[in-house]
Amino acid sequence: MAGGTSSISATHSIDLTQIHAESQLGTVLRTRYTRTGFLVDGKALRDFYPTPPGKAEHRAWVWQHGEAVTHLQSFTNYWLCRLCFDSSHKDHRKVKVIRTGGGTNSIRRHLGKHGYELDGTYKQCKRRPVDDGNIASMIKRQRTTEKTPVDRTEWRSLFLEYAVTDEHSLRALASERLKRLATYRQPVLEMLFPTSHNTPRAWIVDLCKKTLPRVKSDMATAISGIALSFDAWLADIDGGTDFLGVHAHYFDKDYQLKTVLIGLVPTYGNHTGEEQANILLKLIRQYDIASKLTYFMADNASNNDTTIEAIRREIPSLRHPHKCRLRCAGHFINLVVKAMLYGVDIECIDQACNDMNKEDEELEDSEIVYEFQRALSLRNAVDRQTAWRKKGCVGKLHNIVIHAHYSEARRHVFRSKQREADTRLVELVLNGGIKWQSDHDMIERGLELKDPIELYCLQFIDDLREDILTADDWAELKEILKLLKPLKMASLKVQADGQHFGGLWQSLTALESLLTTLEKAKSDHEHAANSHLKAIVNLGWKKLDKYYRLSDRTPAYRAAVALHPSLKMSWFEQHWGGMKDDNTQRKNKAKAKCKQRQSQQQNQDDIEASTLWTVKARHAIEELYNEYKMRCPAPTTRPATREREVDDYTASLMLTDTVLQDDLQRYLAEPLTPYMVGNKPINVVQWWRDNRQRYPLLSKLAFDLLATPASSSACEREFSLAGHVLDNERWQTKTDYAQSHQLLRNWFKNDFVLKRHTKEVVRAQDDHFSGDVDSEMSSSYEGNSQQTDVRIEG
Repeated sequence: MAGGTSSISATHSIDLTQIHAESQLGTVLRTRYTRTGFLVDGKALRDFYPTPPGKAEHRAWVWQHGEAVTHLQSFTNYWLCRLCFDSSHKDHRKVKVIRTGGGTNSIRRHLGKHGYELDGTYKQCKRRPVDDGNIASMIKRQRTTEKTPVDRTEWRSLFLEYAVTDEHSLRALASERLKRLATYRQPVLEMLFPTSHNTPRAWIVDLCKKTLPRVKSDMATAISGIALSFDAWLADIDGGTDFLGVHAHYFDKDYQLKTVLIGLVPTYGNHTGEEQANILLKLIRQYDIASKLTYFMADNASNNDTTIEAIRREIPSLRHPHKCRLRCAGHFINLVVKAMLYGVDIECIDQACNDMNKEDEELEDSEIVYEFQRALSLRNAVDRQTAWRKKGCVGKLHNIVIHAHYSEARRHVFRSKQREADTRLVELVLNGGIKWQSDHDMIERGLELKDPIELYCLQFIDDLREDILTADDWAELKEILKLLKPLKMASLKVQADGQHFGGLWQSLTALESLLTTLEKAKSDHEHAANSHLKAIVNLGWKKLDKYYRLSDRTPAYRAAVALHPSLKMSWFEQHWGGMKDDNTQRKNKAKAKCKQRQSQQQNQDDIEASTLWTVKARHAIEELYNEYKMRCPAPTTRPATREREVDDYTASLMLTDTVLQDDLQRYLAEPLTPYMVGNKPINVVQWWRDNRQRYPLLSKLAFDLLATPASSSACEREFSLAGHVLDNERWQTKTDYAQSHQLLRNWFKNDFVLKRHTKEVVRAQDDHFSGDVDSEMSSSYEGNSQQTDVRIEG
């Protein structure tokens, strides 16, 4: 770093005493040198100064390559890229600063240009050769270009990939300015560009139809079964259209996990199970995957149960709905947190605490949450503030953040309070209503800025008198944050891509961990006086326990854990097998299960009841494995013998592999594989790929379960992307185009789109297009043109 700063000429005084007096900077700041010795000076940084040290340290890896600086006028905090600064040669246009208020994602993406992965590991950048102005090399490149044919299919594929991946509007794709830019000194490409916004629309719909057979072929050769996840979505436009998004999850022939969008179908407000079943059955037949279906992943809505029951009536080979119906773990966690944060009003604390003591009491939190959501839709700001205030300290903090964000003047006042409290200058985080993860971020940031918030509330005491946070409120916010952190972490893991996290095995293990956390919190508050915190802890535990017990209906959850080589049956023995003797609630629950299923076990003690629960888990796994043995029996071979008759005694000694021991028994008998490999979790997919010859039948079951996600988050991500195609700015978008657009976007990502056809090339002097190119390009798209060279002018 010394080499990077020594060459900088100081154009401003290093002493910031005068600037401090004028702008009221923190008293700890007197120099333009940062804590790492970097000099914030020169033409490029004349409007910045080192950010005053705060209470929290910068621990993210991105700060190894950057400095914390603050703008003199706006007092906004930025991250300064030292890598760009060192290579800028004093050119202020090349210095990169990024705001730090919204996290480090933008910084991580920027460092990717310098060769760093998102996790901080370094990789060598592949830089394009720099044009050094050499005439000979320019002429050589010109001649190479003149001899290079233009493949129409490849050009159109690249054009449509640009269109659907970067979310460009149809009119922007047909823009004359884009055409002039792309065809600069290459007029041969002019004939390929669309001249009307209807042209790219037709291309996208047409290419989607042509790519569908390739998607079907990939599914037909999959080495695993196919699980479907589906969810409903309402487009964010006035009078928006309802859609049902459907994804297929499987391993292709190269053992690559695929998450493929197969449908984004309008439902026109009809959300019944029968209507969803009709859509799914149509897609199942269209992609010809009925024989490969394994499981269905959806949220906990009752109409989804009806959907799967209706599908099974049409496809009898499917398992019983209880055995193939999976519930989204991310949705469970979301419902639990919504119940905790929004399901208890402060004026009903005693009632809420008393209801938790009634085992069979029907939870009323869903109705309370619904009423809260309805109140948030009101136009009257006072009513909305009152609704938030009923939710306790979280609602009060929300109202304070809303007040501080109301205008630039108030934001300036809050920044002044931050400087007065000598804290780092960061923005308050506003939660997103019912999107609970932003509540976590709002509380975390609020606790960090406790002192400035209190100073701000004192200045606006008339407006915020009812929302002042007391010492008990701040203490409760800390406890709530402790509860939300593991919930947020679990939510992110079950919604991952399925390579290390996000697989079905993650569902049961994550819910078990969360239930243990809430049980401990519940036990800690068991003998305390009724309070808002006690009510939300009890409600959260009861809600999660209710959803956790639903996993008993589907053996796949337990089998997915058992077929993780680092867990096997040991996980059940540790968590379900009576090892937690001090866990009264868990043992009581296990005992209750035994009473329901086997009356003869009523007098067993708690440990025996828990052990029986573990035994039943193993029986469920064996039952699923035996189902696979019946459906696809493992090949059994006798030892090679001479071609002669053998006596009965000799024949009785020639045992088959199945008689010796089957796959499941051998697998469970072997030691556990270490969970961590270096500093990363074990790659379960790779483990089963390496061991598929040892367990030929069990590996089939394993890959079916590994292909099944723990949540329907793929649909949520697709809806987020589709929101850019169907919003109030593009309200005229037709549903067929919206579906084709999203399908094609996903299929480009999965490399299904044919990007090159060597027989389709353009010759400038032979092909001349005029007007709209739909009709003329359609014939060439089928491969009817001949290959010739392209001569590019200039």
